[in-house]
Amino acid sequence: ASASAAGFTDTTSTDVDCIKMFGITQGTTATTYEPAASVPRWQMALFLHRMFVPTGLAAAGTTTVPAFTDTSGLSAEITDAISAIASHGITVGTSATTFGPDENVTREQMALFLYRFGQKIKGNNVAGADTRGIFADTLTDDTGTGDYNFTDIAGTTFEGMEAIIAMYNLGATAETCTTAGITAAGGTGCQTTYRPAEDLTR
Repeated sequence: ASASAAGFTDTTSTDVDCIKMFGITQGTTATTYEPAASVPRWQMALFLHRMFVPTGLAAAGTTTVPAFTDTSGLSAEITDAISAIASHGITVGTSATTFGPDENVTREQMALFLYRFGQKIKGNNVAGADTRGIFADTLTDDTGTGDYNFTDIAGTTFEGMEAIIAMYNLGATAETCTTAGITAAGGTGCQTTYRPAEDLTR
């Protein structure tokens, strides 16, 4: 509620206002955000890296950064962002030697990025960092109650499915839902597809 309007002519989303206030996005131009555009992996690295300061994440982690062979032509800001998120294990690249900067982020990859990020930070009302970040300390509790309403995530990786369910239980997937208590067994009133292989939009 404290974020002023971002000043973009193509969206009035209060979510965009918030991430603009924190410097996570700068828009595609001074006046446009392009909300329907896809998100390339280099751009996702920037978004995640710009979240370090607002969330209190250390500048560098302890994970060995892979020697990516496909990032040399990128700006220093982008390569620094890729190295930073890799040092925290937030990304492992598209292979042992590639980051795939120009590939679009899928919705499954988005969940993985945010899930790994969430394990590194503490809640804003928590005095000290928990061992599993904003999630429960017990691994089996990471996905809250384990409830979800998606019928199309069984084909994702195990970590991807766990991440998607965790995001659902945090309320971060933003699917349309009008019925409380939706479980893995099904229900009515909710969007039932997550579309994990589709490109993420801004």
